[in-house]
Amino acid sequence: MYKVWEAVGFKARIAVDGNRGLTVAAAIHLDRLCQAIPFVFEQPCNTMDEIATLKGRVTHPVYLDESTEDQNAVLRAISMGIADGFGFKVTRLGGLTRMTTVRDLCAIRSLPHSCDDAWGGDIIAAACVHLAASVEPRRMEGAWIAQEYIKGHFDAKNPVVIRQGHIAVPQRPGLGIKPESGMFGKPVTTYGD
Repeated sequence: MYKVWEAVGFKARIAVDGNRGLTVAAAIHLDRLCQAIPFVFEQPCNTMDEIATLKGRVTHPVYLDESTEDQNAVLRAISMGIADGFGFKVTRLGGLTRMTTVRDLCAIRSLPHSCDDAWGGDIIAAACVHLAASVEPRRMEGAWIAQEYIKGHFDAKNPVVIRQGHIAVPQRPGLGIKPESGMFGKPVTTYGD
């Protein structure tokens, strides 16, 4: 951890993502070994109950990610006071409407969060970017899209891409992208003319 902190010039924000992999004892030990390094501890332990036992025992802020599988889980974490912030995934929470609900819950409690997704193309990237643009800047922890790891785009004319560390919010109607005709095969059904 010290080498990472040194490599980023003692100034970048660091997130240590446990991905549910640490025991409570290991999380506390890592926290104590690295007290001098400012970082966010993301989902260090497997369950919310385990993370609840970290409250008051670690010095770094703890963010929840994988255990926020739905709106009720987010509400539970907020009401228990065990989350200093969140790493939200749009599809894990159930889509745009549910994501905007948890965004608003976080606004009420002034909790920072990200607007991410695990993987996906231009459609999910556009959703993440639009949602991120709707979060108050002081609470916005960023948006992550998989564009750098996926070949091609659903909308070759207006792709959602990262340029110099920034992602422009698509400006066309809806999510701002228009997938190439026939890209997803024949429609299952159509409505209207």
